[in-house]
Amino acid sequence: MSARDEVERAVVTIDRAWTAGPRAEMRAVLERCFCEDVVVRYGAALAIVAPGREACIGAYAEFVSRATIAGFRTSNLAVDVCGQAAVASYQWEIDYAIDGTRSLESGRDVFVFRRVGDAWLVCWRAMLPATATGAGGSGAAG
Repeated sequence: MSARDEVERAVVTIDRAWTAGPRAEMRAVLERCFCEDVVVRYGAALAIVAPGREACIGAYAEFVSRATIAGFRTSNLAVDVCGQAAVASYQWEIDYAIDGTRSLESGRDVFVFRRVGDAWLVCWRAMLPATATGAGGSGAAG
């Protein structure tokens, strides 16, 4: 399997863990996908919203514990690999409800991976929302 394929598989694994996987297994799956010192940023200002793996996984856990996800779709996945580093980005759309308020959001995620042993781990992520209706601005998906 090529490095590009491995990074694509890692992206799919992350998204399945929080959107469709068993909730009881989500934390364990995500722990295998993120570096301990990962940084997650949000919005045009790239504000830090989750410094470190525990905060990152905690953000996913908090969102899925509060939200009912009606739909999540990604498109235009692009992966660039350069030696032991890779960048993956895609567009996303999510339809979810929190406390009965439905939200529709779309945007782009950018993941920076580094090769650690045999695994590609996320060391940096940016969530860049484009639109939001309803509750909006929640920082969906972490």
